[in-house]
Amino acid sequence: MIIASIKSFSHFMDIRDLCDGVVVNTKYSISVNPIPNDEELIQIIEYCTANGKLCIIDISSIMENKEIEDVEAFIKAYKDKNVSFLYTDIGVHEILKGMGIEDRGIYDPKTLVTNSYDMNLYLLDNMQAVGLSNEITLDDVKKMIDTRKGKVWLKVFGYHQMFYSKRKLISVYYKYKGIDEYIPREEAFLKEETRDDLYHIDENAHGTVVYRSYVLSYLRDLDKIKDADYIYLDSAFIDEEDFALVLKVYNKTLSGDMYLDDALDYLNEMFSIEDGFMYHDTVYKKEELK
Repeated sequence: MIIASIKSFSHFMDIRDLCDGVVVNTKYSISVNPIPNDEELIQIIEYCTANGKLCIIDISSIMENKEIEDVEAFIKAYKDKNVSFLYTDIGVHEILKGMGIEDRGIYDPKTLVTNSYDMNLYLLDNMQAVGLSNEITLDDVKKMIDTRKGKVWLKVFGYHQMFYSKRKLISVYYKYKGIDEYIPREEAFLKEETRDDLYHIDENAHGTVVYRSYVLSYLRDLDKIKDADYIYLDSAFIDEEDFALVLKVYNKTLSGDMYLDDALDYLNEMFSIEDGFMYHDTVYKKEELK
């Protein structure tokens, strides 16, 4: 299934026929994408239900003890709706289990699930799906897909989250510098003194997130990971019209209606795309490359 995150209700209307399901932001999300109002969310849920599509409610923030009751009440409000829940905090799984709906939970801890044993241990606890790390090699990803004992979730396009803290680091910086006016969320970047790369940095009520400087794309190797049950494309920091074109490229490539080389050229003209860790293991010291 192709799953896409949406940036607005109008964005949902534009791409709903280009994917098999959507991820919708909520007040418990850490994504920069806006949150639809209650009426829009109900319309999205109803459309997905009527058309056999998956509506996934994003609860990607890390919970503190004081937030557990509020998160539980939020989930309970949608318990009887035809929705799934995407989360990074394993505590949310326990909340879902307590309600008897753990099989509607997609656990995506971003970088933590790096081997088949971890993946299958979580799947044995009746999760709907488990998200695989984007910081392991393509060969490892394929082996995990081939040995899964349930369904897996794999992000195949978008800016990759590399850091998340509950601390509000931008606010602390602004206070230190005496800055009163915030930079718009999609225009805020972090830059190292000795490098040219710009890293998207975002802060909301749940903390601060830093993303890698490039767009990660599995398009070149779709044939190797196409058996993943949920193939996820993230629209954060990407223009709505551009993202719709990305979905069309992925769909046409999967269906064989577009040559892979043409598809790759198309995306490379639109974005700064890199392979990340797909073809080499993580290197911690430059000396190890010699």
